[in-house]
Amino acid sequence: MSTDTKKQKNASTDSVLNTTPMAAESKTELLDFHTCMARLRAISGETRNSKVLAHFGIPHSTYSNWLRRRRINTTILVEALLEHGTSLDSFYAPNRLLTYPTGLVESQVLGINEDHSDLSGIQLTIKAMTRIDAVLGELGIECSASEKELLIETYLGQRDEMVSLSYALRQVAKALRHQSN
Repeated sequence: MSTDTKKQKNASTDSVLNTTPMAAESKTELLDFHTCMARLRAISGETRNSKVLAHFGIPHSTYSNWLRRRRINTTILVEALLEHGTSLDSFYAPNRLLTYPTGLVESQVLGINEDHSDLSGIQLTIKAMTRIDAVLGELGIECSASEKELLIETYLGQRDEMVSLSYALRQVAKALRHQSN
């Protein structure tokens, strides 16, 4: 028997069985390449891709890979956005009203350390009304119970003392609709 035949005979046929199972890569993309680059240009204020990359600290070789594959590595993108201080929800879901967990259980599970994450629903409502009453008193405005509910809803929709423009516009529209009734 030749050496070649012995090697073939002794070669392991279970190479597939001896491999480490890997999770199948998702072929679903959150954003296509061109949309992602357009949003990065808009956020950075730069018009040239090379300047956009420098703005976010993304190496040119990474961009070359993205361009060649026409696919963005979301791990690198998310790290660059977070390092730059860019909100992921504003990048991935602009002009959408997203729901943020406001309950104690959700905030603990997700590890969100907001000022009011340790407050019960009643305590949070009282905190909201304290802030709302101060503003209403300053402006000399009297509100009905339903108007106060709208204000509390708006307060609970905030995240780090901010609400999205889309959310604010929706709340104002609700208030105007309520006022005209």
